[in-house]
Amino acid sequence: MRRIVTVGSFLLVVACGGLTTPDLRTGVVQGRILGASTAGYVYPAGHPELKVALAADGAFRLTLPAGAQSLVVYDGTFQMDPATDAITSFGHADVVDVEVAGADVLDLGDRDAEALPVAGGVLAGVRGESGALTTNPRFRLVGVEPEVASVGASSVFFAALPPGTYQLDVAVAGFVDGTLSVAVSSGQTVAYDVEVLVDQAAEVKGCAVALSLGAATGCDGDGLACNAGDGRCYPTDPTTCSRVCNSDLDCLAGVPCVNNACTPLVDCRTYLAVAGSSCVDDDPCTAALAGGVCFTPDDHTAGFCSAACTIDRQCVGFGAGAVCTSDHCRPALP
Repeated sequence: MRRIVTVGSFLLVVACGGLTTPDLRTGVVQGRILGASTAGYVYPAGHPELKVALAADGAFRLTLPAGAQSLVVYDGTFQMDPATDAITSFGHADVVDVEVAGADVLDLGDRDAEALPVAGGVLAGVRGESGALTTNPRFRLVGVEPEVASVGASSVFFAALPPGTYQLDVAVAGFVDGTLSVAVSSGQTVAYDVEVLVDQAAEVKGCAVALSLGAATGCDGDGLACNAGDGRCYPTDPTTCSRVCNSDLDCLAGVPCVNNACTPLVDCRTYLAVAGSSCVDDDPCTAALAGGVCFTPDDHTAGFCSAACTIDRQCVGFGAGAVCTSDHCRPALP
């Protein structure tokens, strides 16, 4: 049943279900990616849960809030060599900015998948303060698909990413959550390691978590032992920073040779806790290490307390596997 009702100068169409009013709060965006796979998808940036798969002909259609939106478009052609698991193709991905009009359809038309930027990837790892083992880390690359990697692996690979900058978060029991800004380049895999600090407010701290789960030492490397009290790992020889010397070269980095004795600025335990620990400024480093600095060797690594060195053996106090690189001690990376 349909009838026309005139009220004043307004003409209303009344149907059996009542008035039909367009929803001005949302609009539709549609288009097609030519040459794409059905493994491809589109989603509004920051909301991978709203992902829609590409149809067999590469078509997509999304209903989005009105206003400015950024769409992540992926063509689904990521490929790996089945024999070696080596990546042979990242596929193509891009971020497309659109203006969604309420109660309207925005047609982006056809786009060639090959014309989109080659997608990139992020290999994300984690290392615990002082060489403490990290168990069941949870990685999250904020706002992308897939956003959260499976728990358990010490490192994960996020693929099919449009070039750009992302936030990488890592959560590990017994440690303070870590975060890092990561940059993805077209067609490249970039590696980032996030150092997580021991959470001194946790009931079971740092390396003690691994011990509680049956790990032999709770520490990553020989010559280190877990102190369950503060959750940090220390060399099994607690006097390693105090010894007879003829020059600074006979002492650990950050420990000067004074009157033929390696003499730390603080006690050995504090020295070993600070050496190689995460930092954001020089203050905690200079307080415990002679010539100590908060050193960041590259854009991929968080800052850590370091001191000048000449040879690798001066870096023993910085944890198992620490090396002298660029004239500074650098803790081992995972």
